Amino acid sequence: MSLLADLCFKFQAHPEVLATEALAILLNQSVLSDALGRFLSMRLETAHSIPSNLKFKTQDPSADGGRPDIVATTPDGRLCLIVELKFWAALTDNQPIAYLDRLVESEPGVLVFVAPASRHEVLWSELTRRVTASGRPMTNAHRVGSDLQVASVGGAPMALMSWRSLLGILSDAAVAAGGAHTSDISQLGDLAARMDTDAFLPLRQDELSPQIGGRLWQFAEIINDVVSRLLGDGVCSKARKSGGQGYYGAALLMRNRWLYFEVSFWHWSQYAATPFWLVYTTDSQEAWPALNFALSSLAAEVPPRLLSGRYGEPPMIPLHIPTGVEKHDVVAALCDQIRDIARRLPPDTGAAPEPAPPQGDGAAVLAVAVTSPSAGGV
Repeated sequence: MSLLADLCFKFQAHPEVLATEALAILLNQSVLSDALGRFLSMRLETAHSIPSNLKFKTQDPSADGGRPDIVATTPDGRLCLIVELKFWAALTDNQPIAYLDRLVESEPGVLVFVAPASRHEVLWSELTRRVTASGRPMTNAHRVGSDLQVASVGGAPMALMSWRSLLGILSDAAVAAGGAHTSDISQLGDLAARMDTDAFLPLRQDELSPQIGGRLWQFAEIINDVVSRLLGDGVCSKARKSGGQGYYGAALLMRNRWLYFEVSFWHWSQYAATPFWLVYTTDSQEAWPALNFALSSLAAEVPPRLLSGRYGEPPMIPLHIPTGVEKHDVVAALCDQIRDIARRLPPDTGAAPEPAPPQGDGAAVLAVAVTSPSAGGV
């Protein structure tokens, strides 16, 4: 392990902060920033080529309270590039909308998120969902190779690239220029590679806060409240609660079809930025084609709301919840989404067998089951 990565893990510092400062120092070398600018201008197919001789600085505040990790300005002070670095931190409330607006106000520039390749599916889904929810036009969303996803939002290109791709560009430029800074780039690459694994990372003190334990308990309470409300208004006729490693929820019988409503740590970590999910039950696979057809419009949304698992899981639907609101608003939002899905389900007049608990949910992720004394059992 390199010195940078070793110090980061030894002192349990926030790795994004160290990576941000290290990358800004590197990008202030014109030979490296020019290489990144050429790459982005070509791959994003933007009419506004990223100029050379940029000045990079970190944590530049804006009037709306946003504080991008790295901003780049031209010699005359025009903002033309925002780089936001992620390992596993969540998006802030300002991302990406406030950053895109800031670029458009200056003159259409480029917004680039950099994150581990293993996180791209979840992060790109959340970025595009927020753009769509804001009502801004998003066009030409597509993948370029395995490590780059791009779209245009109101004339401002937005991209998500991997650490591997970014540092490869800088390393190639450094070698071509005589080898200066290759060691520094390698050290940052070691840190990024360590963060791009599923290894158990050292715990931070803030991760042991009682608030986190309380929040997980509240998630289970929300499941119970939603189930009670849906039973009360007739959306589902039966509910069977169960829990296991990394999940807690209830199978809901809606229009004589079982779907499993759950908090799933595994799906949350792998597919979309929400703990709440509606999942096809594994013991009714003969009904999946009919369900897929009835819910096909969800799969066509941007980002799609009907997802197929990469690891053999049943099809699943992320249920997104509002932030900054009271518990009853969260419950209402979840109920509304489940009601909408229930209305789309094809009726089944046959006998609905009792559902089995989910299989494999959370099997590949270190997690503790969320349980509740009011949950009952199967």
